[in-house]
Amino acid sequence: MLYNYCYEFSFEELKEFLDPTAVYYNNPMADRARDLMTNLEKRHAGLYYTDFTMQDMNGKKVSLSKYVGKTVMSS
Repeated sequence: MLYNYCYEFSFEELKEFLDPTAVYYNNPMADRARDLMTNLEKRHAGLYYTDFTMQDMNGKKVSLSKYVGKTVMSS
């Protein structure tokens, strides 16, 4: 079940389900969920960020710190 629905859980819910002491933790069906949790550990809501400056689409320099308290998407 976790295999099919892992993207519907928040980081905290996924972390709770993927307890390393659980019998199913190393089951191949949990691979996708474990991979997702590994990726989310690096970028889930509430993490501290490293400030950086880059150019926006108009060539203007913009710092990440300008958007403290707001939702920011980066690629």
